[in-house]
Amino acid sequence: MLNKKLVIISLVVLILVILVFMSVKQIRDSQKPTIVPTPSSVLPTGINPPLFTPPPVIPTDYIPPFTGAGEATIPPSEQKKMEQETNLRGRLPLTTSNYFLDYDYKEYKFVVKLADPFEQNKQEFINWLKSQGYGDIPQSEFEYLRK
Repeated sequence: MLNKKLVIISLVVLILVILVFMSVKQIRDSQKPTIVPTPSSVLPTGINPPLFTPPPVIPTDYIPPFTGAGEATIPPSEQKKMEQETNLRGRLPLTTSNYFLDYDYKEYKFVVKLADPFEQNKQEFINWLKSQGYGDIPQSEFEYLRK
């Protein structure tokens, strides 16, 4: 008896829920926005269009005599050093059995991690730099660490 009542009550509730959802959907579908056409261009009242349109301005090649910035001249030795540093950074990271070369952008230095024997591998690295054409980079630009 109790089971029959529960089944009947749940069916009635289910039917009510279905009816509510259907009515909400019908209301939502029936409310379509009305489209009101608007004019594409409207001249404000009291303002007349111009009677004369000036010709377009054609730019000319004018080079100002002085802009206020001074030309920086870099000595050839400094220029060569900067080019070598840029080329070496482009080859990184470089790994061999005796050393590992990378660049620390935070410190603006090349980091060389050398295996033992430290001094022998350091000299081998310096010889490699010179043989590859990076001899103008000062040793102060390198930080040597043990692997």
